[in-house]
Amino acid sequence: MLKQSIWFAALALCVNAGTCMAKGNLWAAAGQTFQFSNNIGEWKSPDGSAQIRSDDTDVTLKLYGSVLDIADIYGSPWLSEAVWSGEARGVFVNASDGGTVGTWRTRAFVEAGGRVREIAVQKAIRTAHAITSTCTLNVVSVGWIDSGDALLVMEQVPNSSGCSHMSKAVFFVIDVKTGKIRETLTPTEAKARYSDVFGARVDDTLTLQ
Repeated sequence: MLKQSIWFAALALCVNAGTCMAKGNLWAAAGQTFQFSNNIGEWKSPDGSAQIRSDDTDVTLKLYGSVLDIADIYGSPWLSEAVWSGEARGVFVNASDGGTVGTWRTRAFVEAGGRVREIAVQKAIRTAHAITSTCTLNVVSVGWIDSGDALLVMEQVPNSSGCSHMSKAVFFVIDVKTGKIRETLTPTEAKARYSDVFGARVDDTLTLQ
């Protein structure tokens, strides 16, 4: 309840700043932030199949008729983004539970065979043990790739001097159907193949490698 109330208050501040309806460009080039009207924060996919709705009590994702509670990763609206894919029939959400440094988390959902399921991104990344740090690592989805068959995800050490291996990053190509990692990529490899889906913060991260 408290977290949702903080989210709701932050939405009001974002309206006053004139940023709520802006095109997002955090981690994903296609990232979109949220509209705010009548004390309700909302995001909708172009075809209306997916909708995120927040008020002072709940944050929910409605996807092809299924309603999912996603309040666990939500913070302020200007530190949250959603990206829809008609090809994947899904949506991913990135959000920070603190400031711009993090901790950032992601959740991704797709519809298949009449059912909505979550891609177990966090589980796949944890089992990879690709990078380590004294700080909690950021995990963000960057873009739907390979015609919606895969999801590009970045794991990053926060850009903070208090973290060992500050700003180090690694990328993963996750299979949408299986939830398993197809490939692990260095920042250089990921940039060469998928820079078109990079948001501004990914570009910033790569300059620090």
